[in-house]
Amino acid sequence: MIRRSLTIGLMLSCVIALGSSKAEAGKLTLKGSFSGTFVNMQTDTNADGVKANLNSVGAKGTLGPSTIQGVNEYVSSGPASCPNGNAGEGSTLLRSSNPVAPANFVQRFESTGDLLFYEETSGTSCFDPDTSIEFFSTTTKIIGGTGRFEGATGTGEVSGTANDLFDDAAGNFFGAQSGTFTATITIP
Repeated sequence: MIRRSLTIGLMLSCVIALGSSKAEAGKLTLKGSFSGTFVNMQTDTNADGVKANLNSVGAKGTLGPSTIQGVNEYVSSGPASCPNGNAGEGSTLLRSSNPVAPANFVQRFESTGDLLFYEETSGTSCFDPDTSIEFFSTTTKIIGGTGRFEGATGTGEVSGTANDLFDDAAGNFFGAQSGTFTATITIP
């Protein structure tokens, strides 16, 4: 009897959780922070010798804990002034000038398993050789999702810093990153 009550309780919990995973139409504000890693892929869309990034981070925010994975590729834009005021080397998101370059991310919310799909629309970074810190900032477009985010649209912004922990002459790299994000999500 205790086992049957526990099973019924678990089933009711699942039904309640599934039923509440559909959001009502309207706007949601998403704010949070993230930290994790990045590593090179073999993709080099423009054959400039700079490989694309595979990003994998954990996040916490107003809609609960989540994980975010995605790919993007940057191209050198020459000397730049970094946000800390130091001279550095600038880069821009390749997708800004090349529509087939990777710039897509998926955010998975732990409480429901719902996915939110993003596409980066623009981005810049500046590497400061004095501190070995890379500063980055991107804008995003929400292009759908699953569960309560099915058909979602919206915009967002991401900013943060990164540190290379390993790189070699063959263009391979690995590093750490952290930052903040905001988004306005429109649910149909």
